[in-house]
Amino acid sequence: MTEGYKNPALAMLGIKSIKLPSRNWLIFWTVLSGLSGGIIYDKWQQRVLRNQYMEKFNNQNISYPVDHKVRKLKIFIAPPPNDYLDESMKYFRRFVKPIINSSGLDYELITMERQGDIRFKVAEEIRQIRRSLIEKDIPEVVPVVDKITPITTPKETKSVRDLYNPMDLLGIEKIFGNFKDKKIINDDSIVNDVRNSGGIICIGRGAYKEYINGIHEGLLGPLDKPEVEKIEKIEELDKENNTKDTDKDSDDDKYAPSAFIYAKDYSNATFAPEFGIDLNDNIDNIRNKLRDNNGTPYFFTQPILELRNYNTSGFTKQFERMWRFYNKRNQLIEYNENLSKLINCNYCNFTNDKLIQGIEEENDWPSSWLKTAKINNSEWVREFKGDDRIMKILSSYNCK
Repeated sequence: MTEGYKNPALAMLGIKSIKLPSRNWLIFWTVLSGLSGGIIYDKWQQRVLRNQYMEKFNNQNISYPVDHKVRKLKIFIAPPPNDYLDESMKYFRRFVKPIINSSGLDYELITMERQGDIRFKVAEEIRQIRRSLIEKDIPEVVPVVDKITPITTPKETKSVRDLYNPMDLLGIEKIFGNFKDKKIINDDSIVNDVRNSGGIICIGRGAYKEYINGIHEGLLGPLDKPEVEKIEKIEELDKENNTKDTDKDSDDDKYAPSAFIYAKDYSNATFAPEFGIDLNDNIDNIRNKLRDNNGTPYFFTQPILELRNYNTSGFTKQFERMWRFYNKRNQLIEYNENLSKLINCNYCNFTNDKLIQGIEEENDWPSSWLKTAKINNSEWVREFKGDDRIMKILSSYNCK
């Protein structure tokens, strides 16, 4: 055992000798420093890269009219299998939200608690649009009322709020003019090409699958849920897929409402007649007809961006998990390079190869979960395919 370094000056200060720690302590501090340094470096790189992307899309010096609504995105987030939603929300908060906020875009965040929630929400929103179009075509019946002599009643006492407007009392209207009745212009409604409006982001392969399935169900399925005696085809499909329950609805909170139509029946289904479009027409004309009363394109015509969920679990994948943990800056780069395509409206046609976008993520799904999912005919493992009539309306930001 060495005595260590001795110095009279240090001895006068009470330090008799200086020597290196033991071998075990050296190993411990070296490993600890290496692990900590890797984390600190990755966090620092993330911060630097995030600031660079935020600066790139920063629009704070651009004036924007007060009577305009900015372009609005829809963001769908699903939790990884056998995990919590917060795991996916971390990616959104760190890698997606800062860039979107810097670019000045608005967004609506839609999350799911059960498998099938996103599919049902998307399909139901499309069905509501179809119902509103039917109600619009129904002529309003004005009831015939016999003339009755009105009975005079004492005048009701009105509150000050009903009689006067705060802006009138403060004189704001005289200074700035009458802007109460000024029409608000939605930027999504003034685009010539519907693919330049809005945008859809799906974080996770599961959310992406459910969104595509939801569009097919909304446009090809019936408006009302098939009754039990009228769903023989669905029952046969469920038997083929070994589904335990044909109707996993309402009372059981574990499952989302079952689908109105399955992938097997897409080819035999009729495209939603309520929109009144000819599918043989030019695709640009078809897309431009799919707008609401304000001229805003329906959300299902807007391009889609799929972002991979990099969460993984399992004992055999611990080294892969550690590698991803120390290289999250690469995930930030991948996310923001794809987000730049969305912000700049760099889209492409939705082809069959887009259905397998992000399929690498399925390799990260736990094998035990996959076995159970196949037995229960889970939303994420059942047949996933697209119909040509629907896919030609869609477009994608996942372009090479």
